[in-house]
Amino acid sequence: MRWFYLIFDLVTSLALIIYLGFLIFDMLDFIIKKIPPLPTFSSVIPPLLKAMEDKEKKVFIDLGCGTGRVLLAVKKRYPETQVIGYEIWPSQFLRAKIKFFIRGLKADIFRKDLFKADLKEADIIFCFLLTSFMKKLEGKFQQELKSGAWVVSNTFQFPTWKPVKIIPTGKKQSGTLYIYQKE
Repeated sequence: MRWFYLIFDLVTSLALIIYLGFLIFDMLDFIIKKIPPLPTFSSVIPPLLKAMEDKEKKVFIDLGCGTGRVLLAVKKRYPETQVIGYEIWPSQFLRAKIKFFIRGLKADIFRKDLFKADLKEADIIFCFLLTSFMKKLEGKFQQELKSGAWVVSNTFQFPTWKPVKIIPTGKKQSGTLYIYQKE
């Protein structure tokens, strides 16, 4: 029994050291790239899922998926949907991968710059990104998305693209969902 506790202590200590390493790497990433993590409020998820009810959703992509909260909600509600996430923060990326692994659900989560993401198969793209990203992404979306694809932006709008639908999330601090459709 003593060996069990020794191994348990070793494994948990190692996991903690690895996680702290990721947190330090995250801080350095933030200092260099100036990209803060923006976690999506849980109050945003129900209106998002409801909006998706009548939309084709074979491929759902979350740009800046964080810990995978939105991806997980979409996968649970629409199990047939392929969910793909892109996250640059190492600790967030790791937490998202672990969440799906523990639950035995399939998701493609990449630690990759969202501007290098392949979006041509997406039916719905979700993003909660700062205004500075929205202008750059607008051009990428107009070039790469297939006709009829949706972009759902939490809180932040595109500079020139007009939303086809605006959905209040019900709570002031969690923002508004803006739905855009590629023509």
